[in-house]
Amino acid sequence: MSAASDPAQKKLEEDIKLLKNIRSRGLVPLITAEESPDLPHLSDVQGDVIYGFPKSFERFLFFRIADPKGFKAGLSNPRFNPTSSEDVKKNLLKIAKARADANLAGEDVKRVPLLQYQIAFSKTGLLVLGLQDDTGDERFDKYCMRDNRVFLGDQQNWDRLFDKPDYNETDGSAHDIKNPRALHGAFVIAGDTDKDCDEVTDLLKAIFGSSMEIPEQGAVDGHVRPDKHRHDEHFGYRDGISQPAIRGLDHPLPGQIQVDPGVIIMGYKGDPVLSKRPEWTKGGAIMVFRKLQQYVVAWDSYMVTNGQNYQNVPGGKAGVNPDLPPGEAAELLGARLVGRWKSGAPIALKETSLKDDLVLGGDPKRNNNFDYSVRDVPGVSAQAPSDYYCPFTAHSRKTAPRNLDPYVARQFLESGSIIRAGIAYGPEARAERDKGEDSEIEKWRRGLLFNCYASHLNSGFIRQTTGYGNNDFFPITALTPNNHGQDPIIGGPPPKGSSAEERGASLDQPTSSFIDGRQVDLNLRVPGETLRTYRVTGHVEVRPVTQAKVDFPFFVTSRGGEYFFVPSIPTLKSWGGPQ
Repeated sequence: MSAASDPAQKKLEEDIKLLKNIRSRGLVPLITAEESPDLPHLSDVQGDVIYGFPKSFERFLFFRIADPKGFKAGLSNPRFNPTSSEDVKKNLLKIAKARADANLAGEDVKRVPLLQYQIAFSKTGLLVLGLQDDTGDERFDKYCMRDNRVFLGDQQNWDRLFDKPDYNETDGSAHDIKNPRALHGAFVIAGDTDKDCDEVTDLLKAIFGSSMEIPEQGAVDGHVRPDKHRHDEHFGYRDGISQPAIRGLDHPLPGQIQVDPGVIIMGYKGDPVLSKRPEWTKGGAIMVFRKLQQYVVAWDSYMVTNGQNYQNVPGGKAGVNPDLPPGEAAELLGARLVGRWKSGAPIALKETSLKDDLVLGGDPKRNNNFDYSVRDVPGVSAQAPSDYYCPFTAHSRKTAPRNLDPYVARQFLESGSIIRAGIAYGPEARAERDKGEDSEIEKWRRGLLFNCYASHLNSGFIRQTTGYGNNDFFPITALTPNNHGQDPIIGGPPPKGSSAEERGASLDQPTSSFIDGRQVDLNLRVPGETLRTYRVTGHVEVRPVTQAKVDFPFFVTSRGGEYFFVPSIPTLKSWGGPQ
């Protein structure tokens, strides 16, 4: 039989063509003839981890285990069948075919029923089930997220669901199985309608019954925004573009960062603690959930009022700072803080450095195809990191850094990648509805249910949050430290009671002028203090006389979250007990 008449080969070619209809996703399955032994088996990995559940509605159903024996019986119940990554791949092909059929017939796309779910456990939950072995992830095995609240830069009040008592910032509290408010796990439920989520919720409650308890407000719901904003987060920017492609599992788009499978999935090449992993962790991943509230009305108002300040955001070079009318200035200020225009077009490209391009922003073959290099600009080296077009502090540049050669190895940047699978929550922010209302009132709260996956907490989520976003000196752009500032979207504001302003001081005995980049060792005396002097060691950064310091307020605050382990499906089944 020829290859052309081989049914399997024909099906393979048809599937490859179909996936062109979902290229707008950040994660597109790679269709191959056979699986590689060096790659995770898609049927073993739970469904949201690799490709992300296709969804319009999503529910995070948090639980506590009341009866470990009964809960294990639920895991082995024939009706408990968590969605696998292979199932998600098939669902994506169904969606792609529905779109292809609709385009051919000139009709609206028919709904594809989606009943998808997976399960994840906190370290405390694993211990309650009697699973004493560590996962090999030192942070997950020791800490709950509440222990790390200050470390992560969270300064506002958390929701009661996540704000457990008796946390321990130093030694961790993950082993405290008697804590009455500790979360033991979460179901991630996704579908095309809210009724899909309700149906799966009812199924899970029937399977696990009284062996689990759902705490008050333990069902946290999200949904995509309506109509043309379906792919946007609440500030209005297209979400989910800068995803990493897993080598051998994802079809990489032009410019997309590629990572080894072990960066995301435990037990494979790229797993930073591969030698420490017990066998049962293979095919698993760490899931981080974080409820991020967005102050949308305040964001929009600030952009309009302070739009002309775009000239003071790095990227603030004479050649790219023309005078703009207020509306365009507001859009550019927001784009420089985010790193992309609302369409998704990156400001790192010359052609989109000052103006949005809706076509480019919606083109998956172009909206990721850049590396922040600046070429053909006199006086700007194409071989060194530059903020000529895009600020070093821009959110997308902080959290998905690229091309920091020669100061940061590309392998290091790849190893810090995470797969994001979040979804918006809360009502739309319409000024006429919110006017006169307190945005802190629960019914007006809105934001992002942040959800991400990686094999290792410290290498992925923690590095992106504290090492990148909250780190004033990242990205590293020279041999001497440069203070760029925090990520203006997710950066951690100063702790309560501290000053966000730089402290003034006078030199005790100035001996010479300062040279940019020179290491110094100084004795300082603070004005108004007569009894103390201070020794300060560091590097000099000479500020241009014309550079104005702009203080951007923070418009996103964390309301809490938790760390979870997403076991492989074979591991889940091995934990099951008798019915």
